[in-house]
Amino acid sequence: MMSLVLRFVVNGIESVFYLLFPVGNNGDSNRKFWITLVVYILFYLISSSIWGYIVSSVVGNKGYSSKTKRKWFWIGFFFNEFALGFAVIEPDSYKEYFKRMIKEQEEAKKEAEPKKIVKAVPKENEWGCACGRANPNYVTTCLCGRAKENSFFDEIVEKEQKPTLKE
Repeated sequence: MMSLVLRFVVNGIESVFYLLFPVGNNGDSNRKFWITLVVYILFYLISSSIWGYIVSSVVGNKGYSSKTKRKWFWIGFFFNEFALGFAVIEPDSYKEYFKRMIKEQEEAKKEAEPKKIVKAVPKENEWGCACGRANPNYVTTCLCGRAKENSFFDEIVEKEQKPTLKE
């Protein structure tokens, strides 16, 4: 398939060369040589540019700077698959590595901490819902969806308070 595409491109460039530089029968073989050479050079430049982009993208995903990515583009341009192999085994940037480690440690700390349920203690003109919200007395339903009548927060607060001794 690739040879068909390459042959099509060579024929197209060949016809353009015939239009631009008309030569007699003597220069036909010389012309075909130069046309084929130009096509192969263009093909090499395009494919090498693609390899350079792929290699620089791999290095960029590892956290390296744009200056380093440019260097790796040219390494990929000239050494193609070999450069990709070396870019894949290249270690992550130290900055990126430490950022990732700090993020993982923070996530581990968050998971290890017990989740605290903070319940608001209702004031004089409020009622408390089981979800912990304090709602005004004129509100009949909490934001969580429980009705004022179904709330048992007041009973919990009363049980937690110790009776005081009157003198």
